[in-house]
Order: sequence, then structure tokens, then C-alpha cells
Amino acid sequence: MLFLALASAASALSLGSVTGAVTGATTQSNPVDGSLGYLVTVADGTPLETVINQIAGLSDSVSQRFTLINAFALKPSASPLVAALSLVPGVTVERDEIFSINAQVTQTNAPWGLQRVSTKSKVQATSGGNEKLPAYKYTYNTDSIGSGVDAYIVDTGVNCDHVSFGGRAVCRPEADFTGSGSSYDGNGHGTHCTGTIGSSSYGVAKAASLFAVRVLGSDGSGSSSQIISGIQYVVAQKKLRKRPTVMSMSLGGIKQVALDNAVNAAIRNGVHAVVAAGNDAAPACLYSPAGSNAITVGATNITDTFAYFSNFGMCVDVLAPGFNVLSAWNGSPVDTKVISGTSMATPHTAGVVARYLSLPQYAAYTPNQIKQLIQQTAQKNAITSVPLLTPNLMVQTPST
Repeated sequence: MLFLALASAASALSLGSVTGAVTGATTQSNPVDGSLGYLVTVADGTPLETVINQIAGLSDSVSQRFTLINAFALKPSASPLVAALSLVPGVTVERDEIFSINAQVTQTNAPWGLQRVSTKSKVQATSGGNEKLPAYKYTYNTDSIGSGVDAYIVDTGVNCDHVSFGGRAVCRPEADFTGSGSSYDGNGHGTHCTGTIGSSSYGVAKAASLFAVRVLGSDGSGSSSQIISGIQYVVAQKKLRKRPTVMSMSLGGIKQVALDNAVNAAIRNGVHAVVAAGNDAAPACLYSPAGSNAITVGATNITDTFAYFSNFGMCVDVLAPGFNVLSAWNGSPVDTKVISGTSMATPHTAGVVARYLSLPQYAAYTPNQIKQLIQQTAQKNAITSVPLLTPNLMVQTPST
């Protein structure tokens, strides 16, 4: 599920009462129960057809052959064949899972996170809480605000008509993988994340080019196979446009080999992937894509305290503002919302990555080099209540 806002225990497939990124179970996926179908990962070097042809009748149930990773998707009708398929050496069979968002929405006017990522000082709250005040400041250099960088938001789509995007947001029909035929946002979550990455009013990288990749429906849910298809699209666009590329994924769910492999393959192809740690107050390594090789982001609040809902542990790479974050929304060209979660921390970090990539000295950095740079330049040991084994690193924008 997506780590958009705090996960709600009430429903994993719809908007809940808590804010954060998408939540997901920590149990092992059971390939026998595949009501949505299956994802089959094949060992590198083994042709997909070699595996498909080993099981009589399997080819009729193949719904998609992936190119980014050595894997294919099966229809639910393949269920009788899954047991035999699971015994083939070098093959991993997983259920095609639903990923979704759970967001708590409040009203406010304070994008305090922009001030926090651009200074090493705690943001002053009038009463020590997470107030929503409109008086915070964001200082930046005009030569490092995302020019020449493409940011792909793999999410619920984007309200590309929002005035704060100034025409820099692109919604192409072919970037929809939900079957709706449009990559416009029907939920609001993707627009919110996009706004934090690069809108003029609420964004970190105010000159970045913004691209919607819709893998989640209007209810905030989508299958892992849809998400993998979206990742493949980002890689193809990176190769086509030949520009520094950031992929922001404020989503997550049950640990899944195929999804982690897809993110890792995108990274090997030069895509700078930034993902949410998750909102279950649990080890991030238990989730995908939080446990991949992407930059995995945990959340903090305005008091420089580790967010109570944020996932933690060794798979978290950096921390960023994720509580009561103001950004654009999808209702109209001027709508805004305040929501919380590691889904909100993720685009703060994606925007910082875009800013670094817009500087000539970093434009050719590999994803691993940028990841190391983000960690090296982060403010160290500034956040309180950080769980054991979690890096105490508050992401910071470039100093130049």
C-alpha cells in the first residue's frame, strides 16, 4: 500500500483517519491466494518463456511480461498452476497486492517543512506544538531550484492545472496505469506530493519539470503490477529525455521481491528513487519499496521529534518533515490541504535531490553518489526520540 499519510488500522484500501504513507502487512505474501493475480520473478539470465513453457496452459494466463525486471504477471485464473510453478528452480511467485493510501486531512497555511530543510535551526512553534502558521521562510539560490531536472511522481496522478505548478506539470494519458485513461489526480495525494517537490508556493525545487505517473486509483489503491509498470515508464522516459531524473514514491506495502527489484533496476538505469519509509511505527525493512536501494525517508514533526507513526530502522536513510504539511490539492486549480505521513517527508527529500541534480557539479552523479551526498550533507543528531538503528539525519538543501 502507499505510504501517503499515516496508516489507519481501520482500512488498508481507503482513506483513513490517520496521516502518513501507505501501510502494509508484515506477513509473508501467500502465493496460493491470488484474487488479483500473481507476480512471477525469474532468476536473471533465464528467459521468461523458458519458465512459462514448462507449465502446461500457463501461457494463456500471462497478463504482462515486464522488461525492466525479469518477471511476468499472471491472471487470477492461473491459481491451479501456481503450486507447480513455485517448484521451478529460480522462480519466486507472489500475489499481486493492493497498495493504497491513508491520509488524515486538516486545514492550515504553514509549509513549515520548507524552512526546516533549508536551515539547521528548529522551526519555532508558538506553543511548542505543530501549529499551522503562514509565516515560515524558505531561503534558496535561484541557480539550484531544479532547472533541467525531471521529477516523476508515481502516485494517484497530479492536478496538472493547479496554478502553483505554473505549467510545469505534465499529465499524459500514457502515464496512466490504472485503466482510467488519464493521469490526472482523482484523489489529491499525488498532487500534494508533487506540490512539495516542485510547486511555486509549497515546493522545494521550484523549477523542476513535473510528470504524473498514475499507478493508484481515485480511492488511493492500486496493484503492485501497476506500480511496476509505472516504474518501467519512468525508466523509458529517462532514456528518451536523457535528463537527470528523480522518481518519488510515497507508497508502500507488504514486502515484495518484484517491486523492490523494479525500483533497484530503475536505480541501475540512473533514476534517483526516493521512497517513503511507511507509517506503521515498524521496521521499514519489512516493507516494499522501503527496503529497496532507494533513498528511504522517515518523518519528523515541527518540534524536531521523530514522528510517532514513522517506520524506522536500518532501511531508513534520512529524515524529513512529514507532519501537518501544507501543499497543493486536486479539487480545483487553487485547492490546498494539510496532511501528514512519510508520504509528505518523501517529496521534501525528492525536491532536495532535484536541487542537487540541477547544480552542474552534481548533474552527472549516480543515484548511489547522490544518496551518499544527501546523507553526508544532512544535519546530524538534531532530532529527538529517534528509534534505535535509525539514522539521525535531517535532510538539508544545497548550501549553494
